[in-house]
Amino acid sequence: MSGDADGTASVLEALQRHLDAAAGHREMAILLLTCPTIERIDAAWGYPAGDAVRQRIGALLAGDVLREGDFLGQPCRGQ
Repeated sequence: MSGDADGTASVLEALQRHLDAAAGHREMAILLLTCPTIERIDAAWGYPAGDAVRQRIGALLAGDVLREGDFLGQPCRGQ
């Protein structure tokens, strides 16, 4: 996918495709999470450490929360 350097456009494009495909087929919800602790991890130990935490959170959500066909993405850091 094409997108901005921070990945914002590619995630938003993927989300739009997901919404278009699901339109009219079932109920849906959008969940936005923010975790200031990860921002502090980024500041103290760098983005690789924060990214590891983000990946773990994503894995937990993917395993326990997301249903088949659900979408998970991070538009950009610090937003």
